[in-house]
Amino acid sequence: MRIELTRNTVVAGKPYGIGDIADCSDKDGKYLIAIKKAVLAPKVVEKVISKIKKPVSKKGKK
Repeated sequence: MRIELTRNTVVAGKPYGIGDIADCSDKDGKYLIAIKKAVLAPKVVEKVISKIKKPVSKKGKK
């Protein structure tokens, strides 16, 4: 479960600060949400970067 911490806390032995995202077990995540130390984190969205071709400049024909 991905959670966003709302307070400084320790998750699975690792310290996290306010606003940090942590991956943890469902049990730990539900507990931290219940005691208001975390909220569900937004899902990860992969960004797709497409290549854009540069336009070919047309030189004046003589």
